[in-house]
Amino acid sequence: MNFNYLFSDANKANVSYFLLIQDIVGILIVLLGLKLSILYFLCIIRQGKKSKNIICLMGSVMLILSGINLVFFYEGLRTWTISIVLVIIGFLLGKLAYKKLY
Repeated sequence: MNFNYLFSDANKANVSYFLLIQDIVGILIVLLGLKLSILYFLCIIRQGKKSKNIICLMGSVMLILSGINLVFFYEGLRTWTISIVLVIIGFLLGKLAYKKLY
Protein backbone atom coordinates (compact mmCIF):
# COMPACT_ATOMS: atom_id res chain seq x y z
CA MET A 1 0.00 0.00 0.00
CA ASN A 2 1.25 3.45 -0.86
CA PHE A 3 1.17 5.37 2.43
CA ASN A 4 1.98 8.65 0.67
CA TYR A 5 -1.54 8.47 -0.74
CA LEU A 6 -2.97 8.90 2.76
CA PHE A 7 -1.19 12.21 3.15
CA SER A 8 -1.71 13.59 -0.37
CA ASP A 9 -4.44 15.79 -1.84
CA ALA A 10 -5.54 12.91 -4.06
CA ASN A 11 -7.04 11.21 -1.01
CA LYS A 12 -10.71 11.39 -2.01
CA ALA A 13 -11.90 8.97 0.68
CA ASN A 14 -10.81 11.35 3.46
CA VAL A 15 -8.83 8.65 5.22
CA SER A 16 -7.44 10.23 8.35
CA TYR A 17 -3.88 9.30 9.21
CA PHE A 18 -4.71 10.12 12.84
CA LEU A 19 -7.19 7.22 12.97
CA LEU A 20 -4.67 4.95 11.28
CA ILE A 21 -2.05 5.79 13.91
CA GLN A 22 -4.64 5.31 16.67
CA ASP A 23 -5.51 1.84 15.35
CA ILE A 24 -1.86 0.79 15.08
CA VAL A 25 -1.06 1.99 18.61
CA GLY A 26 -4.20 0.28 19.94
CA ILE A 27 -3.34 -3.04 18.31
CA LEU A 28 0.24 -2.90 19.66
CA ILE A 29 -1.02 -2.18 23.19
CA VAL A 30 -3.52 -5.07 22.97
CA LEU A 31 -0.77 -7.44 21.83
CA LEU A 32 1.50 -6.32 24.67
CA GLY A 33 -1.35 -6.80 27.16
CA LEU A 34 -2.11 -10.27 25.80
CA LYS A 35 1.55 -11.26 26.04
CA LEU A 36 1.75 -10.09 29.65
CA SER A 37 -1.58 -11.74 30.51
CA ILE A 38 -0.36 -15.09 29.21
CA LEU A 39 2.92 -14.67 31.11
CA TYR A 40 1.22 -13.85 34.43
CA PHE A 41 -1.42 -16.54 33.92
CA LEU A 42 1.35 -19.11 33.49
CA CYS A 43 3.05 -17.76 36.63
CA ILE A 44 -0.23 -18.22 38.52
CA ILE A 45 -0.48 -21.81 37.29
CA ARG A 46 3.16 -22.64 38.16
CA GLN A 47 3.55 -20.78 41.45
CA GLY A 48 0.00 -20.81 42.76
CA LYS A 49 -2.28 -17.89 43.41
CA LYS A 50 0.18 -15.38 44.77
CA SER A 51 -1.18 -11.89 45.15
CA LYS A 52 1.66 -10.26 43.17
CA ASN A 53 0.85 -12.36 40.09
CA ILE A 54 -2.86 -11.63 40.36
CA ILE A 55 -2.22 -7.87 40.71
CA CYS A 56 0.11 -7.94 37.70
CA LEU A 57 -2.52 -9.87 35.74
CA MET A 58 -5.00 -7.10 36.56
CA GLY A 59 -2.48 -4.56 35.26
CA SER A 60 -2.09 -6.42 31.98
CA VAL A 61 -5.88 -6.54 31.62
CA MET A 62 -5.82 -2.73 31.97
CA LEU A 63 -3.43 -2.64 28.99
CA ILE A 64 -5.81 -4.79 26.96
CA LEU A 65 -8.73 -2.51 27.82
CA SER A 66 -6.66 0.53 26.87
CA GLY A 67 -5.84 -0.92 23.46
CA ILE A 68 -9.44 -1.96 22.83
CA ASN A 69 -10.53 1.56 23.71
CA LEU A 70 -8.15 2.99 21.10
CA VAL A 71 -9.18 0.54 18.39
CA PHE A 72 -12.96 0.74 18.72
CA PHE A 73 -13.70 4.33 19.80
CA TYR A 74 -12.87 7.41 17.73
CA GLU A 75 -13.89 10.27 20.00
CA GLY A 76 -10.62 12.18 19.85
CA LEU A 77 -8.96 13.44 23.00
CA ARG A 78 -11.33 11.65 25.38
CA THR A 79 -10.38 8.24 23.97
CA TRP A 80 -6.65 8.97 24.27
CA THR A 81 -7.07 10.31 27.81
CA ILE A 82 -8.95 7.21 28.96
CA SER A 83 -6.35 4.93 27.36
CA ILE A 84 -3.43 6.80 28.92
CA VAL A 85 -5.11 6.65 32.35
CA LEU A 86 -5.64 2.88 31.95
CA VAL A 87 -1.98 2.39 30.96
CA ILE A 88 -0.84 4.40 34.00
CA ILE A 89 -3.11 2.37 36.30
CA GLY A 90 -1.70 -0.87 34.85
CA PHE A 91 1.86 0.40 35.30
CA LEU A 92 1.18 1.44 38.89
CA LEU A 93 -0.40 -1.94 39.69
CA GLY A 94 2.74 -3.68 38.42
CA LYS A 95 5.02 -1.38 40.41
CA LEU A 96 2.87 -1.82 43.52
CA ALA A 97 2.90 -5.60 43.23
CA TYR A 98 6.66 -5.91 42.93
CA LYS A 99 7.58 -3.14 45.36
CA LYS A 100 5.28 -4.20 48.19
CA LEU A 101 5.19 -7.95 47.74
CA TYR A 102 8.63 -8.87 46.48
